[in-house]
Amino acid sequence: MRDYHKMRVIHLILCCFIVIGFTLPQNISKTDKRNPLQKYLDSMVVAKYGPIIRTVQIFDVDNMVNKSIQNVSNGIGYIFEDPNNQLKGSFIVSLSKYEKGVFIPSDTVFIGILNKNGYVWRSNPIYIESGSITLSGFGDMNSDHTTDILFSTKLDMRGLAEALWIITPNDSEGNYLNEIDDDGVSKILGASDGFSIYPQSEKGIKTIKALKFDTNKIEYMLYTWNGKVFTKQNHSKIK
Repeated sequence: MRDYHKMRVIHLILCCFIVIGFTLPQNISKTDKRNPLQKYLDSMVVAKYGPIIRTVQIFDVDNMVNKSIQNVSNGIGYIFEDPNNQLKGSFIVSLSKYEKGVFIPSDTVFIGILNKNGYVWRSNPIYIESGSITLSGFGDMNSDHTTDILFSTKLDMRGLAEALWIITPNDSEGNYLNEIDDDGVSKILGASDGFSIYPQSEKGIKTIKALKFDTNKIEYMLYTWNGKVFTKQNHSKIK
């Protein structure tokens, strides 16, 4: 009889967890329960845009800059630089529009900047098939004294290929510094996690080196600034 009562108690506890597990996501995103910072930032987003827009990824700008300064190998991979302190004390976030009551991202995504005082800036809608983007870095890519934001989108179901985007925050909700093809996809292409950013000249303009994803050889493409956008160099294939 005692074992029977134990089993009943365990059964009731499990039922409670199941009910809570299915009820809470109707009101808050899953990460809210684990991440106080995300809950705080989401409250700003919800206050401005309503409950269907939530944060997906968060960059603490100051923290990322400090880490990159300490990391001597930061010349390989993405950059985390804010040379003009334009984003000091801010958070760069990716935002997704969720369907009502269903926490599966839609194909509408935004880039946003928030700080302790509230909302600073949000990009125009970014429409992608996967419904999510990956924040990749930030820095003054074309040496115009503006801190630009880098993000990437997956190009295949296996996540082996990426398109890299560069957006510069401004009053018009963002300009892209990358070429865009007829399908609305960035022309800066490479293998996932296969991008490197490094100075192109003494002026501080950056070069993007991308590992190719459509070959069995280890080959790279270079994308350089042409005065308007970052574009692929002719005959830039290097081994």
